[in-house]
Amino acid sequence: MSFDTPNGTRGVPLPGADQVRQHNERVIAGVRAGGMPGMNMLVLITTGRRSGARRQTPVGYFAESSGTFLVVAGAGDAARNPD
Repeated sequence: MSFDTPNGTRGVPLPGADQVRQHNERVIAGVRAGGMPGMNMLVLITTGRRSGARRQTPVGYFAESSGTFLVVAGAGDAARNPD
């Protein structure tokens, strides 16, 4: 598998980033209002390692029988895996 997106694009706006941000804000509002039908979701809050910026991301999860959770997330088709 190969990618045509070079590494080192940090800070470059992705095409459609505003639409993704707006979609995420609607999903977060839905999760906080009582959840999304058909999927277990939570709002993952992280702090940027370098920027210190607080970020909120809606992600899906599965509850394990042991009481732990499996969180499902991705990097939106980015060239690198999410950190």
